[in-house]
Amino acid sequence: LQAKGGKSYAIALEAYAGHNFPGVHPAHTEGSADGVVYVRKEDRKYSTVELVVERPEVSRFVFGLRALRQLSEVLDPNSLRRGRIIHAFEEIFRVAWARPEETSEETWQQGIAEAMAVIQPLLEQKNGPTAPMMGIVGHSHIDTAWLWTIAETWRKLGRTYSSVLALMDQYPEFKFTQSAAYHYEKARELYPEVFDRVVERVKEGRWEVNGAMYIEPDCNIPSGESFVRQCLVGQRSYREMFGKITDALWQPDVFGYSAALPQILQKSGVKYFLTTKLSWNDTNRFPYDTFWWQGIDGSRVLAHFNEMQGELDPAKLTKLWNDVLHKDVQDRRFCGFGWGDGGGGPMAEMIEMARLCEDLEGCPKTEYTSITEFMNGMESELTSLPTWVGELYLELHRGTLTSIAEIKRLNRKLEFDFRDAEFVWTLAALKGNAYPREDFLEAWKVLLVNQFHDILPGSSIAAVNDQAKAEMSELENRVAEIEGEAHALLAGDID
Repeated sequence: LQAKGGKSYAIALEAYAGHNFPGVHPAHTEGSADGVVYVRKEDRKYSTVELVVERPEVSRFVFGLRALRQLSEVLDPNSLRRGRIIHAFEEIFRVAWARPEETSEETWQQGIAEAMAVIQPLLEQKNGPTAPMMGIVGHSHIDTAWLWTIAETWRKLGRTYSSVLALMDQYPEFKFTQSAAYHYEKARELYPEVFDRVVERVKEGRWEVNGAMYIEPDCNIPSGESFVRQCLVGQRSYREMFGKITDALWQPDVFGYSAALPQILQKSGVKYFLTTKLSWNDTNRFPYDTFWWQGIDGSRVLAHFNEMQGELDPAKLTKLWNDVLHKDVQDRRFCGFGWGDGGGGPMAEMIEMARLCEDLEGCPKTEYTSITEFMNGMESELTSLPTWVGELYLELHRGTLTSIAEIKRLNRKLEFDFRDAEFVWTLAALKGNAYPREDFLEAWKVLLVNQFHDILPGSSIAAVNDQAKAEMSELENRVAEIEGEAHALLAGDID
């Protein structure tokens, strides 16, 4: 907010307290025996909001100090670089006041300036030619439903997209990527002004739309035809909204992947596949990070295990590189940063840290990129990648194959119902009747949304499950109605 004296500003606030367990991610292990961080009802309340004035010189010092502190923790203890950083910390304690209230503002600011002079030379030290590279881009993984209903996700889209657009105004180098054609359709419907600004950023090349499918569906339970429709409807939607189809399947949070997908992806114009989930295996570590994934018929797509979201700083970047298995054939990794599921996406602090980490000695280099640009580089420059043939099985979340069986039954029943209805209507169309394309499209979209990877697997809250069962039951009737119209037309042609 670039506020000016004498002007009035309206600040809109929105809060959500739909569930009481924010720490559901497996990485959260504190707070209780089952690893879930519960929030007591009496603590679920709004208290206050504060407006602050940023002092840019203080922010620069804080970010620089944070970067060097993290480097000191990840570098080899015998590293000369680490020794010089530790020595600088000692000098900072000598010249800077820890708390501004301990002295006058002028003296405190002078101490910050002297401390910045101490660390600036260390921040200007560059890497050598063999430093690994992290392709970075802002991202916000937004589950279509999970611990909230679909309607709450629509509001998350408005908040997140608006925040990202504001950051693009502030940081000219910042780039962002987002998947799910369905989400863009809802944004266009509910937030047309925000959507129009997204379209302009897409044209500039700073906002990448990718993902191929209409939604990020479960990739174990749907039929092959459902996967085809996810791609068909998704790619057509991308082309209608943005004038192009996408070349990568972005599925970071799905519970395993069918071996039928490479063939379907290739025939849908998709060359690349990115995920994070297989790194969660509970028994065997998947043997590759970047590889050719070969399907049942021999079709191949280039696969990469990326980082989906989170912080962007030396500690995170170093961990991501250390986790790479085959450093002999892989010299880079794709890293999304930001908070997902309504957390607002990337934060200004993350972009500031990205600036510092662009080429900071001891930390992997960073470079803003896009999914397409990064994967193109991998394909053309990394020539000794291994091949994995068949299913990508996740050794975790196995209950998603059986939980909430009624949703799974309705899904399979509807897949057969669509096949029958489209077959009968094809016969009717051959006799000169107008094929109800739009009716089928809108009906298919309902099923595709309910194949989302936390709806069809039954891993959402009860309200989401109840809504899915109601929508799919209603869809049964609608598809039967559409099919019945074709039967009536065919029956009328019988003498």
